[in-house]
Amino acid sequence: MGRGGYEEVVAATSIIRPAARSAIVTYLERLHTGMWERLDHRYENALAETRGVLVYQEDVAKAATAVAGFGAAEADRLRRIVCLKEPVSTLEEYRIRFHTGAARRGFDSLTTTSVWRMIEEFSGYSFCKAHSASYALVAFRLAWMKVHFPEVFFPSVINNGGGYYRRQFYLDEARRSGLGILRPDVTVSRGRYVAEGSGMRVGLTQIAGVTEHLASRIVRERGRSRFVDVEDFIGRVVPADAALRNLVHAGALDSLSSGTRRRIRWQCFAIGAQRSLFADSPVLLDVEHSAKTLVRHEVESTGLFISDHPIEMLRPAIDLWRRRNAIEVVEPIQRLVAHKAGWRKPAPPEPGVTLVGCPVAIKEVAMRSGEVMCFASFEDETGVVETVLSPAVYRTSRRVLLRGYIIAIRGEVSYEWQTPMITVRELDLIV
Repeated sequence: MGRGGYEEVVAATSIIRPAARSAIVTYLERLHTGMWERLDHRYENALAETRGVLVYQEDVAKAATAVAGFGAAEADRLRRIVCLKEPVSTLEEYRIRFHTGAARRGFDSLTTTSVWRMIEEFSGYSFCKAHSASYALVAFRLAWMKVHFPEVFFPSVINNGGGYYRRQFYLDEARRSGLGILRPDVTVSRGRYVAEGSGMRVGLTQIAGVTEHLASRIVRERGRSRFVDVEDFIGRVVPADAALRNLVHAGALDSLSSGTRRRIRWQCFAIGAQRSLFADSPVLLDVEHSAKTLVRHEVESTGLFISDHPIEMLRPAIDLWRRRNAIEVVEPIQRLVAHKAGWRKPAPPEPGVTLVGCPVAIKEVAMRSGEVMCFASFEDETGVVETVLSPAVYRTSRRVLLRGYIIAIRGEVSYEWQTPMITVRELDLIV
């Protein structure tokens, strides 16, 4: 939208909904150009706030009153039917009443048909203005917190269960925002994510097998006195074998030993077996696991790439693919100039682009034909790009998209309303 005012954010909160692309494009065109073919002034005056576009549920009732002369109760019932709050079987009856009322009030058939088509297209998922306004207020407050207090914002979002994106995305976005991501540590971590200095400490419950009860016991025990070493930790906390193994693999016991994780794991086994194996333990224990193994252990134990972005950690394999970064796709919109400050389609599609990214959000959309298309968000170490998969491409690529962790995306980039979109032609599984 290119606007930061509260009213614009309220409108965006409501109009961005399933199957509303036509209304979104129309609203943006009118917002930025101020030009459109206006209908009867009675309709335009009633919907002046939203530039003649049905944005809120109330706009259905406004349009019905202005065009067909519906009373408040009758207009509100139409709103409820269109918004699927009442059976749609009576919609045809209301269509006849709408056209009859509009003709009686002197509206021409073109205006009547156009407005009714907008009402029908509005059906389904939508917000009333009060609902949108409350969401917009939350959005404003959270955006302010993200900019000024990212070390508070990101732990809070993750602890609250996240939102539209997968947890890995929030970790990577925090890293891109300049926060240090600190691995879980039994000597300082709490059960949940917390701010720590200029960084964010991963919570103990992120580790597989570490329940809230176990995390609370760890925090309680170290509150009594600090853990001296691995043996002291095991003796006082008594974690289950699976949880202990994952604590080691996540690096949560690193601060209790100067040895390698291989040695720490061996020590845990020895303590569990109630015998010492260190007098003649093999020298191999002093050789750390390979970097690849450490990454695998981290992901297996926490479900996340914590030490660095997954693309950075798997750079050798990914560099075999020709690719552009997400930021290289997004940046051109800042350089393109077209009429109305570059808001109209500023450039033709750019074919033959290959990116590598992690899928962070997937949304299937059923078309009127019954086929399913898909919108997917991918992120790399530089940012996020949005993609669209046609029904044909989604059918052949669905398995890769749903199961892949790092994926090569081939397609063409187009820019509309200062927003890049990749039309996917093919997805290839990397990891």
